[in-house]
Amino acid sequence: MLPLITLEEHYLSSAVLAAQEASGTPDPFSGFPEQISRKLKSLDDERIKDMDDGNISLQILSHGPMNHASPELCQQINDELAAAISQTSPV
Repeated sequence: MLPLITLEEHYLSSAVLAAQEASGTPDPFSGFPEQISRKLKSLDDERIKDMDDGNISLQILSHGPMNHASPELCQQINDELAAAISQTSPV
């Protein structure tokens, strides 16, 4: 079977959520059902299981909408992703 690659799979960074809360910015995802919010925040075994269940070999992640992010916040987001990838990568 050919590998299946999905594009623009959304996720929510804990760094962004913390920055929004600290600044008093309303959470644009607060109306989402809990199950959806949990899956958007998942960069661990739950996401990997969903990928396996869907025969997905690779996901191209895209952060959900957010207000203007500082370069420092973007670095935190990238660091968070790198840490998650290093913990779940089969390589």
